[in-house]
Amino acid sequence: MGYDVNYNALDYAQSRQICQQVYGQLQSVETQLMRASVIAQECQQQAQTQCFAAGIGNRGYSLGILADKLRTGYHHATEAVIDARRLEEKVGAAIENYVRAETRIENSILVSAKWQVLVDVWNNMRNNDSRPPTKDMETILKLLVLLSSPRDRFGFARPQPLMMHETTEKLADFLSTWGPLRNKDLKLGDRESVKQVQVDGKLNSYYQLHKILNDADPKDDGKFIIAEAEKDGKKVYLVILPGTQEEGDHNNPFDTYGIVDAFSLESENFVGPINEALDISGAREGDEVILSGYSQGGIHIANLMKNKFLRKKFKMKKMLTFGSPIGHIDLPEDIRSLSIEDSKDMVPGTDGVENKRKKDQITVKFDGPRFEEQLDEGLFGKPHDLDNYGDHLKEMVDNPIPDLHENLREFALPPGPLNYRKFKIERKERPRNTKHEKWEEEKYSSGR
Repeated sequence: MGYDVNYNALDYAQSRQICQQVYGQLQSVETQLMRASVIAQECQQQAQTQCFAAGIGNRGYSLGILADKLRTGYHHATEAVIDARRLEEKVGAAIENYVRAETRIENSILVSAKWQVLVDVWNNMRNNDSRPPTKDMETILKLLVLLSSPRDRFGFARPQPLMMHETTEKLADFLSTWGPLRNKDLKLGDRESVKQVQVDGKLNSYYQLHKILNDADPKDDGKFIIAEAEKDGKKVYLVILPGTQEEGDHNNPFDTYGIVDAFSLESENFVGPINEALDISGAREGDEVILSGYSQGGIHIANLMKNKFLRKKFKMKKMLTFGSPIGHIDLPEDIRSLSIEDSKDMVPGTDGVENKRKKDQITVKFDGPRFEEQLDEGLFGKPHDLDNYGDHLKEMVDNPIPDLHENLREFALPPGPLNYRKFKIERKERPRNTKHEKWEEEKYSSGR
């Protein structure tokens, strides 16, 4: 079927970053020239003192000339630093003005052409099992937000990623605060014994681990995998998180309410259980940890890649997602991410924005399933089926384009048996503050 990569070696927005780097380098040159000038002057003074004490003539004129030249260079460097700073500010302002103007135009076009947009979306849905493709899903959400927010339709024009993120975050905050599970925390539950799976060491290995979770019995809902490999003589740990699962008894953190945790809490409540499971698996401070998530699991791992505690404890620099809406998440610059999407899958578009374009944060988008008759329909349609993403991985590994060679190498694992273990996370009722409740009861009684 074919695929595209959103890789962009030099995005226009990086021009400001380049200006900042030049500004910093010029500041360093300025400082070094100043120090060299002072040292040359001190050397000249020392030479004069020693010659005078020895009763000989001072011939260290070149040191004085060198000091003067260095001072002149320092003044020129100072002027260059000032000019670089002004250029950086102007480039930054130009980029902000451009983004703001572009956003106003996009918002105006989208609102003014809303009926035609809706007709186009409807026609696309008819050809996609009554589900909006990724791009149309993003368009629908943007349009809904614009129609409900006059300040974004007229003049203010927040950037669309910010606009969408704030809207979903507020909704998630409301559900988190007033929802039925607000008094529950996530705790690590049962753990299974260590098992082995044979892998080829390529990206397909990650799909194999996800497949173990995806094909498990419903009683295993709430479980995730930690696998252990050895690469270049060092231990590497893989954290594999599943997609959205059945509601059950509401104690499964990967049910639909888990999406609220991802948007409202930025998956902070997953940090403790996952850190504990890594400790049990033998991971030590400084060990490399690679995270991979499917659907909802991809949102959680993208959030965890920003977590300061985990990033300080472990070497967390790589993540792999399948069919996950993570465009609203701003990953640290040192993260290498590979996100696999299907253009007919509605789920990656449910946050309303495309994934960001950065040198080491790449999205590979396929133009639909190759073998639809072999896929399960599911709630979100065949394009969102994990097996579809497994086939996309195979196609990408079999026919890689040059831009992907480095990522395929970075995510590769040693072929052979891979040890893994399943852990379960459960929602547990938060301990009641009986002292506070007693105080509230006494306060209420005295008030009567």
